[in-house]
Amino acid sequence: MILLPWFAIASCMTVQAEEVTPVGTTPLSVQGDIASQMVSGIDRFLLAEIDAAAAARRANWRLDHTSPAAFQRSLEPHRARLAESLGVVDPRLPTTAPNYQHLVGGSAVIASSEHFDVYRIRWPVLGDPAEQLDGLPSLFGEGLMLVPRNAGPAGDSLIANVIVLTDADQTAEQVCGLAAGIEPASQVARRLAESGCRVIVPDLVSRQREQRRGRANLTDREYLHRASFMFGRTLAGYEIQSVLALVDWLESDASELDVRGRPPRLFGYGEGGMLACFAGALDTRIAATCVSGFLGPRDASWQEPLDRNFFGLLKHFDAAELALLFAGRRLVVETSVLPTREFSGEGGAPAELGSPSPEAAQSVIDDVRARFGDDALATLADGYRVVHPADGGFGSTAALAELLQDVDGGPIEIADHRDLLPTYRDGVEATLEDTSTRRRRQLQQIDRHNQALLGESHFVRQRYLSQLDTSSLDAFGNTVEAYRERFRDDVIGRFEQPLLPPNPRSRQTWETDSWTGHEVMLDVFPDVFAYGVLLVPKDLKPGERRPVVVCQHGLEGRPVDTFQGDHRAYHDFAAELCQRGLIVFAPQNPYLFQDRFRTLQRKAQPLG
Repeated sequence: MILLPWFAIASCMTVQAEEVTPVGTTPLSVQGDIASQMVSGIDRFLLAEIDAAAAARRANWRLDHTSPAAFQRSLEPHRARLAESLGVVDPRLPTTAPNYQHLVGGSAVIASSEHFDVYRIRWPVLGDPAEQLDGLPSLFGEGLMLVPRNAGPAGDSLIANVIVLTDADQTAEQVCGLAAGIEPASQVARRLAESGCRVIVPDLVSRQREQRRGRANLTDREYLHRASFMFGRTLAGYEIQSVLALVDWLESDASELDVRGRPPRLFGYGEGGMLACFAGALDTRIAATCVSGFLGPRDASWQEPLDRNFFGLLKHFDAAELALLFAGRRLVVETSVLPTREFSGEGGAPAELGSPSPEAAQSVIDDVRARFGDDALATLADGYRVVHPADGGFGSTAALAELLQDVDGGPIEIADHRDLLPTYRDGVEATLEDTSTRRRRQLQQIDRHNQALLGESHFVRQRYLSQLDTSSLDAFGNTVEAYRERFRDDVIGRFEQPLLPPNPRSRQTWETDSWTGHEVMLDVFPDVFAYGVLLVPKDLKPGERRPVVVCQHGLEGRPVDTFQGDHRAYHDFAAELCQRGLIVFAPQNPYLFQDRFRTLQRKAQPLG
């Protein structure tokens, strides 16, 4: 949110008792609801800043074109910045093999087809943040693993390891063919397993909505993202960490079925497409990534669900910059059509969710290829592919074939034995947890991890502030500025353009026996102004200086609430202070008009 410079009021104007009006101001002539005009102006400013971010990103991406190796090295700082924006900042637990989840005395295989067996697995991801609990798992990943029946005891017949990420409205069982809800042609996990791949399908947090403690009606994803965001983490970051923990295992000696020299691959659709895009961009161990129904211009991401709101992401990354991080590897963009969904506010963030047009996705890849030119770096662009499925569905044969291209040095035939769907083993289905139980456990687990972070935050802050010298005022002044800079840049955020001249305007609107009230407006940025009410005691003597108290209102408030009408939250405290001889300024803050102001945050935060 933009911090408007209320305290500039005291420095840009003075008050003369005989005039009972701020000198150095011109008449304020603006009519109508000025607060509404303020919010609209900030909105226009932020949209212009989003448009301007594209040119700034080009300038900030200074990559070394002297050689392919140098180019790859110059991408690493951008990967680190992406990880920070997504909250992928915690070290993962040491690599261990996932655990099979089954009852004692039962088989680890929960379902089978003629071509593969299905296992329910669980793996550790992040440890407890408390130092005394170091190494104790706090976050786990869960999902299904499909293993081809002809894999052999050492996995020597496997052609690849593939991690499949579904949309948040889908389940692992659906994409494996164990439950209804996904067309057979799009049962990606099943088809890959039938084609000879070992496939892992992690569970993702759903978009199920419910009232939280009887108040705001939030999706599971928004509920968890809000809490995570406060700690510099995000829900998407946690889910990416779960994927990368699987990559750690698949790349280690802990993998019981070995596919030597064949790094893991990712497929993601919808929400899973976003996560696959981010995970593939971050980790070069992932050989190939197929992003379905996601990759396109991100300048309208503020319209999407709140859990896609990442601080500073748009300042550094649009779709083309994300795609650049796949240089030298394979990135397949499938232009599938995600069903359009709308989410009403109801205490949460209103949002729309869909997919980029095929033309937009194609233009992103065309842009990325053009950035490599025809020089020695051109080979780094060889792995970019765009697949346009004829019916707009996801997981097309062409996309899966592109994902597995170069395995065994040639094309792979993608199977589709829809007449041989997997079925549960006798008696197993009745003992399995239903999806609602798993959903609740997953939600509570991430929520509990965030609460553990909260418990440790005091100690983290102490360590962070350890370089602040409080031994004297001079020592404090010499060491505090670095912290102020960090707070400005990484917490509040600031725009690099200078403030406009304030151009103060005013008009007297209120008067009592003891004070006068003046509406005041100041320019801030193009389309952005500060507005509020200045209360001046009538007993102010010529040339006299008195303290100015800024009296803030709260959510959905107005300046008048603080000095008139005996509002139950304020009881005219601004007027009371003025009657006691203080000058008072009551600013109009932009957090009103319900969802209108919330979109300001969602436009500003991705810009940093």
